[in-house]
Amino acid sequence: MNGMRVLNGSKLVAILMLVVGAVALPSATRAQGLGARIQKSCTSIKRCAGACTTSGAPCASDLGCPPDTCVGGSCSASGAPCSATQLCHECLLGSVCNSAADCSGFVFPPGITGVCVGGPDAGNLLCSTVTDCRAASDCSTCIPVQQVTTGDTFSCELLVTNVSTPTHAEALGQLTDLIRRAPSTCMSPSTPVTTPPTGCLFDVFKTGTVFGQCIGGSSPQKRCQSDTECVGGTCSLTRHCIDRLTNADGGACAPLGASCTVGGVTGVCSAILPRTDPAPDSFLVAVHTDVAKSTDPNPLNDTAATMGEDLAQVAPSVFNLDFGGFINVLTLPQVVGCRITGGGAVNGMIDPNIMADITSAQFSGQVGAPCGCFGCFDNFDPKRASVQGEWNHQRKNKGGSLHASIFNSLVCSCLGGQVGELCPSAEHPSTPADHICVTGIGDFMPDKGNPHSTVGIPVAFRFEATDNGEPGSHDVYEMHILMPAAGQTTDDLAKAICCPGPFVQPAGTTIIANDSGTLIHGNIQIHPALAKSIDETCPPPSGMCMPIH
Repeated sequence: MNGMRVLNGSKLVAILMLVVGAVALPSATRAQGLGARIQKSCTSIKRCAGACTTSGAPCASDLGCPPDTCVGGSCSASGAPCSATQLCHECLLGSVCNSAADCSGFVFPPGITGVCVGGPDAGNLLCSTVTDCRAASDCSTCIPVQQVTTGDTFSCELLVTNVSTPTHAEALGQLTDLIRRAPSTCMSPSTPVTTPPTGCLFDVFKTGTVFGQCIGGSSPQKRCQSDTECVGGTCSLTRHCIDRLTNADGGACAPLGASCTVGGVTGVCSAILPRTDPAPDSFLVAVHTDVAKSTDPNPLNDTAATMGEDLAQVAPSVFNLDFGGFINVLTLPQVVGCRITGGGAVNGMIDPNIMADITSAQFSGQVGAPCGCFGCFDNFDPKRASVQGEWNHQRKNKGGSLHASIFNSLVCSCLGGQVGELCPSAEHPSTPADHICVTGIGDFMPDKGNPHSTVGIPVAFRFEATDNGEPGSHDVYEMHILMPAAGQTTDDLAKAICCPGPFVQPAGTTIIANDSGTLIHGNIQIHPALAKSIDETCPPPSGMCMPIH
């Protein structure tokens, strides 16, 4: 493995809005027969854990869903309907979150509270506490997602794993994350870290904050930097002074990567990654933070690199591992609010080849006036809410009806162009958006033939509508009405399905309606937000009329 240099073309892609199923899984290089591998992920926002599209199992990535394929319009394992472009094992994440408390609507199996965040099990192992995950940073329903926009502070995690076969010990003396910010002549992955071309601006993060994992004791698998953090056990982060020319080991040293002289050995303070079969891979984790800058090129090239020695080989046995990738840094577009007015009927089905469960569904109302702040909000008081209006949805064939005047989210977008500009597909009135997503709570009145019944069912709902111009015959409308799971409130459920993420039915909830289709008759119009929303005078007065991303 002398002089080994491993390049990988995988791309760490940062996007403005969520790509369905994307999570903070490390971007992996190919494993080596002898030596180590390096993985990297950079995250800036979090989303609630989701559910597999067919099984409903909790997940944080497609890796957490049982394999299944779409054959003849049905998933081969589950039998659920699908299309050729749909992955039967997709994991659809939930709404934007700041902590696990924001994801209370998701129901995990008994004794399970989240998904491993960070470390080698990131995104693909359910857990009850962080100690269930090897060197994880958290066990949570709030999952970091790879998404970077200008101005975001994002955290990058580098994971180096000993995967040598047969078993060898590796000594890792340098771990570097090189971000090439400008200009294009700085982009070559082969540019040495220590000699950037003239005029290049590099941000070089050497080592960062390094962690191992606790072995044994009362907190096995916990992230650690010393034995004192592992009660009754030891920390796998062992650092010794290694002579790179002779592989001689001088004994304990610190910090990682520093020049050292210990026990007559002059060398580099290196992390020792043992490898014993059938023990799990040994590894270390390094974390650093950065900020996406408005001056960053797009893409922003970066290289994660390691330098170490294979202690089982004849000295000198220096090796290098590189992970060359890039980050797409997107400028945050102007965020806009909007409001919707309209009414009409849809045919109650998305796919014309599938029988509809209702003849049609009718809707009418307006949302976003006088207040239509852009984002997800926690206030469910209709007099103080940041999103206000009235909405009605009636299912035919005695399917019941929904009346709503309490809304907790409103998100606008332009499917046919750039948000913030005049949206080309929405006309009369001219508006910067052609699509709206709204969630809230309301009362659903079952229609059982009694026109005088006044007993409603508390529900949460989410509707989306697309204004495809006049006369409205191409407009699209979609409504989801759900009853909460046991122990869940309608407020919790409305937060769980909050825009702007894709709709995912939270586990344990009951679907009353999934009505969707192109308008049979009627018209949907999406208008610019009223000035009261734009100048932040809408309630609450504390300035909560703020966008989310």
